[in-house]
Amino acid sequence: MSEVIDNLSQQSELKIGLPDPAPKPRPSRNGAHVSQRAEPPVDPAERDALRQEVERLKTELALREESMSQAETPAPASEYSALQREIEELQRTVADREADIAELRVAARLSAESPPAPAPRPDQQAEIARLTGLLEESGAMRRDLETQAARVRKAESGQKERIEALQRQIVELERDRDRQAAAAAQTAETNTRLEQDLKSAADRLQQREQQWDQVLREQDARERRLKNQMETAAQELAAVRRQLPEVKTEIQRETSILRARLLEEEQRAADMDAVSQRVQGRQTVLIAGAIVAALLTASLGFVLGRNSAPADAPVANEIAPPQAAEAPPVIPPPSRSATPAAAPAVASAAAPQPAWPAIAVQGVQARATPDSLTLLFASGVFSSGVKIDPRAQTALQALAKTLAAAKPPLRIEVQGCTDAQGSPARNRALAQQRADAVRDYLVRAGGLPAAAVSAAPAATPPFPGASPEADRKNRTVVLVVRRG
Repeated sequence: MSEVIDNLSQQSELKIGLPDPAPKPRPSRNGAHVSQRAEPPVDPAERDALRQEVERLKTELALREESMSQAETPAPASEYSALQREIEELQRTVADREADIAELRVAARLSAESPPAPAPRPDQQAEIARLTGLLEESGAMRRDLETQAARVRKAESGQKERIEALQRQIVELERDRDRQAAAAAQTAETNTRLEQDLKSAADRLQQREQQWDQVLREQDARERRLKNQMETAAQELAAVRRQLPEVKTEIQRETSILRARLLEEEQRAADMDAVSQRVQGRQTVLIAGAIVAALLTASLGFVLGRNSAPADAPVANEIAPPQAAEAPPVIPPPSRSATPAAAPAVASAAAPQPAWPAIAVQGVQARATPDSLTLLFASGVFSSGVKIDPRAQTALQALAKTLAAAKPPLRIEVQGCTDAQGSPARNRALAQQRADAVRDYLVRAGGLPAAAVSAAPAATPPFPGASPEADRKNRTVVLVVRRG
């Protein structure tokens, strides 16, 4: 656009000059003033149209200049194209007018070279004056066009700077786009790597889930086997518990028989000792009597022999030493083979029994008999239900440690007890649960072998009475210790 305006300015400077001053009239021979050259007539309608076209172009250029100077953003390309077309149209119009002016000048020169023409009429002078004004207006329009061209060049320069700034921004935006594309590519690569890692993690998780499923299935199978074993053991234990009273009764009966036989044997042994002592006393008396009789016989023989023997016979040869009387046969003690089956039991019963271990645990009372050691808890073991009191846990641990160290090994029977409240069936079941809880605690926390500890409900509570204090003490267990 700036090149078009420069071309227009140059053409205006070359072709549009200031109009020649009006020719001064010179006097003629007859005294009339005549012009030096005559101007051809111009059509008034054409002159008015040219004037209106120039005014319109000036107005449009002023508006274009004002809009371009006030605009903060670059003008659209369509607007520049429209302005360029208008300027080209203006150039053609100016060229046409310049051609008309050139023709007028040629006509003026021809008229100057021709003989002097008659003086113009008044209407011709008025027309010449109007044409001169039109030429002056064309010069003013040329100057306005130059000024507007300068302003347009200045606006175009600012427009170029803004375009360059926009181009720099475009370059920066392209760089940002490249960086964003690189970041997007890196992000896509990272996402791909993360997807691969996630897929690997999912595969590992699936494998672990399969392993866990296998482990759970195996654990379920073990639990089922263990449950079956526990049910079988519970059935066997129930059978043993059902047989336990009969076994206890049989053991007690056999023990009573053995004790009776032991008493009989002890009485028989005492009788045999008494008989032996009497026999030994009689033997001593007989021996002493025999000795006395022998002495008396010897003395009597000595006296009689001395009286009848020759005088020269030695006394020593006449006195013979008395013969010892023959000891009567010792009566053997009665044989004990009459009861061969009871002999081992009597021998074992006669053997000395080892002492019970010393119990020095606070809150525990010990009652010892030759056959058993009974341990009572003075303050109870359970506060309620089957939960063992912490103080009772300490006492149970100490008792388990003492009993585990005893030699030979001992057998412990845990007898569960309850208070007087509730039905007998419920109390019996609760007593069994308490006995089982203490037995498990002695095995688990005390270190006693499971085979050496049994559990059963007690026949009677250890602390008689119906007071709250007796109920509190009877929420306990009784430990009955026997030799293994």
